[in-house]
Amino acid sequence: MTIRHTLLSGAAALALAFGGGAALAQQQAAEGQQQEAEQCRQSLQELDQQLAEAREQEGWQASDAWRRDFRELYDAAQVFAERGNQEACEMMVSQMRAMYEDQRAQMQEEGAPDEEPQGQREEQLAGAMPVGERTGLMRTDSIVGTDVRNLQNEELGTIDSVVLDPEQGSIAYVLLAHGGFLGLGEEWIPVRWSDLRVTEEGDLFVLDVSEDALDQAPTIEAGAFDPEAGEDWRTQIDTFWSERTPG
Repeated sequence: MTIRHTLLSGAAALALAFGGGAALAQQQAAEGQQQEAEQCRQSLQELDQQLAEAREQEGWQASDAWRRDFRELYDAAQVFAERGNQEACEMMVSQMRAMYEDQRAQMQEEGAPDEEPQGQREEQLAGAMPVGERTGLMRTDSIVGTDVRNLQNEELGTIDSVVLDPEQGSIAYVLLAHGGFLGLGEEWIPVRWSDLRVTEEGDLFVLDVSEDALDQAPTIEAGAFDPEAGEDWRTQIDTFWSERTPG
């Protein structure tokens, strides 16, 4: 074997060794980030459970503005979790816990809020208009975080995000966070924008569907909406809502 051949063989072996080591390091880093992301998601789930228990046992409530602020922190925590930034994610969780404790203390100091007059909420729901008939402009940040109820005044969830149709230049769907508390649900349900109604004040959306029917709706994974999903996905969503909402 010539010296040149020996050197080339040695260089190839070193390249494989370093290349394999780099690939292994990348794999280990990815696994570490995934583990940290799971730890932060667990913290978020624990906080969600704490809020749900406080609501059930203490009647704890929060204003729409508080929900929106809380939701922004939650979304930021999700982003940090996906990137494996455990420290930043836990910082967001810590701020959310502080917000909850402050709001809880304020509620205890002021006492339980006055109940709505009988029939006031039902009248508000019944008077909600189709979103296509509402005049004026609507900011997307005023849509995200808003509660969605049905005509029976049952809470269906919170609008998590808005999905635009660039070809039509309009809103096509909203993603409804369903099944959790304060919009921190485990299910994200695409709902056609045209099937929603909105109250005159714009602080509440109405979807004329029962909770049982909503449980049968197609869902997507949290934060996994694919803008390239294609027509099959849209057909499935549109067919479901066409069969369950008034025309």
